[in-house]
Amino acid sequence: MPVGGLPRAFWHLLTGQPDPAQPPRKILAMTAPPQQVKKQDVGRHPGPIEIPDCMQCVLQFDLSATKTASIVFHAIIQTSFTFSVTNADTIFAQIIAAFNSAAGMNTLVPTTAGLHGFSIRDVRPQAMAPLIPSATPGVPGTSVEPALPGGVALVMSLITAHTGPANRGRMYIPAWAQNADIGGGVASQPAIDAAGNLVTGIQAGLSATGCQLAIGKPQRLEYIGITGRLHPARDASTERVTTFKVRDNRWDYQRRRTNP
Repeated sequence: MPVGGLPRAFWHLLTGQPDPAQPPRKILAMTAPPQQVKKQDVGRHPGPIEIPDCMQCVLQFDLSATKTASIVFHAIIQTSFTFSVTNADTIFAQIIAAFNSAAGMNTLVPTTAGLHGFSIRDVRPQAMAPLIPSATPGVPGTSVEPALPGGVALVMSLITAHTGPANRGRMYIPAWAQNADIGGGVASQPAIDAAGNLVTGIQAGLSATGCQLAIGKPQRLEYIGITGRLHPARDASTERVTTFKVRDNRWDYQRRRTNP
C-alpha cells in the first residue's frame, strides 16, 4: 500500500522517515566485550627480592644475531663467598665445558645461536646489588641445521627433598636446532641428555665456588585464595636441589621469547 504517495518499499529510503504503518524499532544498547584482566599475585611481596644466603644466576643464550633468552636460577652460598668476576668466570667455564662436551648441547644448537654470557647477583637482605657479568665470552653452537622457533624450550624439572609447588623449580632451556627434534613435537634423546649435561655443568660450576644449586623462595605475604583458603605469610628461604630430570620429552613453548 502506498504511503504518502510513495510505494511502501521506497518510503524510508527516499524520505529518511520511518514507515508510519510500522511499529517503532527498539534500539538495543551494545555491550562491550569483556576485557581481559591481568591476574595479580596478591601474595607477592612488593619490595625487592631478598633471600638469605642466596645468589641469583642468569645464564643467557643467543637465539639469533639480535635476540637472547635467559635462564634465571639460584644458589646457596657460603658466608665467605665473594661476588666477583673471577667467581662468575669459574662457574661459566664449567657451563661452557658441559655445553661443548661430547654429549653436550653444541651439536644440537645452530651456529647462529649458543651461550651468550653468565652473570651473578647478591640477593641477600640489604644487598641491593647489580649483576656481575662474567668476562668470558660465550660460545656458538655447531649444528648446520636451521634453528627451531625461538620460543621452543626443553623443560628441566628441579627437585628438592620437600614436596609442593614452592619446593620445585624448572629451567626452560632454549636455542635448539632442528636436529634436536624427532617430529611430532618431541625432543630427541640426545637433546634430553644434552640438557641434563648442561645442568650438571651448572652444578659443577657452583660447586667449584662452594655454592649449591637451589630453589630461591622470596618472601610471601598472607592472603586468601579464590577458594577461601588462608595462605599464611612465608619468610624468604632456599631449598637445595637434590636431583633434576626431563619429565616430558615434548617441547614446551615460551611465548615471551618470540617477542621482538
